Order: sequence, then C-alpha cells, then structure tokens
Amino acid sequence: MEKGILVVAFAGTGKTSCAKKYDNVYDFDHLLYKYSYPKEVIENKTFEELKGLTQIRTKEPNWPENYFAELPKYLEKYNIVLIPSDGDIMDYLDKNNQEYLLCYPTIQSKEIYIKRYQNRGTHQKWIDKMDQNFEENIASLQKRKTQKVVLNQNETLEDKLKEMKMI
Repeated sequence: MEKGILVVAFAGTGKTSCAKKYDNVYDFDHLLYKYSYPKEVIENKTFEELKGLTQIRTKEPNWPENYFAELPKYLEKYNIVLIPSDGDIMDYLDKNNQEYLLCYPTIQSKEIYIKRYQNRGTHQKWIDKMDQNFEENIASLQKRKTQKVVLNQNETLEDKLKEMKMI
C-alpha cells in the first residue's frame, strides 16, 4: 500500500468534518497524546471542552514521541492523514525531514474562525487565547519551510483538497 499524505492543518479548517465525509481521510488529533486528564473529566466533557481545561491537565512525558509512534499505522491505512498545526508536531516533522502539506487561513479570516470555534463548542478559554494570538499563529505558519495551502475567507480544507484533486 502506498504511504498516505500528511496534511498539517490549522484549527477550524475542517479536519474533523472532512475526515467524517471521506473513508480515505483520517483526523489524527494530538490532544490525548500530549496531555493527561483525570478519568472523570474525560468521561464528562466533550473533546472540544477539554481544550481549555489547562489547569487540570498534565503534559505527557513521552510527548511527541508517543504521537509519532502511532502515526505510521494511519499513514499506511489512509490516503490522507490530517493533523493539527501544533508547534511541537511541526518541529518534530521538520527535524525528522518528514514531508507535509501545511494548510492555514488568511489573517483576514480571523472572525470567521473565532465563530467556527464558538459554533463547535470549544472551551471559551481556548477561544480567547486563539483570538489574542491568531495573527501571530498565522505569521509563524507562513515562515515554515514546507508546501503550503492558504484558505481564503470561507474556504475549508475539504474545498482545497478537492481543488487539488486529492479527494
């Protein structure tokens, strides 16, 4: 089986929605690899709610190696594996000369993305942090030395992957 394509995509671009629509696309999130939460919290909170609960989580000691130990099995099984644009993840990929396609919105799309985070039920603390750092986050992605795809206003990751004839 041919190895899948790795797509690193910014929060809110539509990774989860895209993966739910296509059998050959997998959304490989990092949250539960990067952090540990008390069992009762995991059982009573949605995935989106977990993102802002920084005071009750602890960083996994094996991060990011634990995440990358799992990645190959998804790259073997799926044509496209979608992962978040976490700095640790991209640094690890760059350090290990792993090719990836980086997808992120324009800075002018900030309000659209803040609304997307609110609509999907993301924890308000996380949204506030993203609101404060949106421009800086996009600027740091623009500096990455990899193939990039920029989403305009209301475009989604799915739109671009279709345009590129990847799905």
